[in-house]
Amino acid sequence: MVFDPLSVASGCAAVAESVARRTVSGAAVTVRYAPWTTTVVGRGWELSIHHRMEGAPHPDVELSALLAARGCDAVLAPTEVMRRRGADLAVFHRVRRPGIAGDALARSSLTAVLRDRVAPDRHRLDLASAMGDLGRTVAAVHVDLAETMHATVASGAVLSTWMRERVAGRFDTVASDSVGSVTGRVQDADDLGGCCRIHGNLDLAHVSLGRGGWVLRGFGTGEGTPASRVERTSPLVDLATLTTHLRRIRDTGVADALAEIERSDDATPEVSGDGDTDVAGSDPRMRMRRAERRREIQRLGDAWERRCVDALIVGYTSEPDVHTLLPWEPTSRDALLTAFELVEQMRRVLGATGAGSQGPDRDTELRLPLDGWIEPWGTFDPGELGIGPEPIAADRAVAAAGVPMPSPSSP
Repeated sequence: MVFDPLSVASGCAAVAESVARRTVSGAAVTVRYAPWTTTVVGRGWELSIHHRMEGAPHPDVELSALLAARGCDAVLAPTEVMRRRGADLAVFHRVRRPGIAGDALARSSLTAVLRDRVAPDRHRLDLASAMGDLGRTVAAVHVDLAETMHATVASGAVLSTWMRERVAGRFDTVASDSVGSVTGRVQDADDLGGCCRIHGNLDLAHVSLGRGGWVLRGFGTGEGTPASRVERTSPLVDLATLTTHLRRIRDTGVADALAEIERSDDATPEVSGDGDTDVAGSDPRMRMRRAERRREIQRLGDAWERRCVDALIVGYTSEPDVHTLLPWEPTSRDALLTAFELVEQMRRVLGATGAGSQGPDRDTELRLPLDGWIEPWGTFDPGELGIGPEPIAADRAVAAAGVPMPSPSSP
């Protein structure tokens, strides 16, 4: 079932106001839309409103609460949760360590490397150290989840089924055969490591780097059924979504840089050695120069991606306890990671499906009375998994937004 109170600004305001003690009219906030979750960001806080209601704690509430209770600094502990009939409607987080989103950080680094034409390892915005720290942070979170929620031994049947369900119904016969060959090899493998609860939607948009280190947010906010988001699977799934996101950022950044070269060439034709303007690109020396510039962009983009991915993996595997969750042999680990990367790439390239409001393509600034949220209701109790204010507050918010609240049994 889908519930989207942020499809209109009045719905967003109604839900937010219903859980605020005081409001300051006209405060500016940023609203970030995603297929399954809309996040309202203010100064020092975040409010996540889930589009899909499920009769169980949402992973973003359940896992972040349990990790915070263990003293994990890499998550935002839920401060307040709104529930109705056992379904988590919204969760409020205090953000004590503001930082920059991982995808924005990566794009800035790549853009600077391509613009300055400097090798990534020599550039002042080299991300290797930051990616290594991110790898160690993710590994520590996986270890905590495995210890808290009991890891199991991975089986080829379970992992191959997970892969097939991830891409089911999306490909033509040729692509399906390719996925089938990969899942077949995974199904027959016997060195697959362990399975545990994972983040489940860990791309660079769901991590941020601040003075205190990396913070993970948005647990379980991706696509899938409620059951699929709480099942145990290989922690390499999270690593694969990070590495493939780095690859997508590389592809987009290189494409933009090459397009900029084309625009620059069209706007300012080069002058050949004879002093003639090379408008049509007929001078062989000019063509060679342009071709070399394009190859340089490709080389720098490849080097940037390789350096970031290598640092991420090295950081992840430097956590000693995480090896209890990984295949024993490095070759088996790399092969399984590659298989998850392939599934993720094919899922992304050939189109992800899912219900929920897509919203705008970028963040939207809205003038809503939200910034006066001074103190949350009561104290959040991880043992209760966030049963906070009286559920009637959610009902009133929905009624104010003019959106009917479905029952858990509704289709």
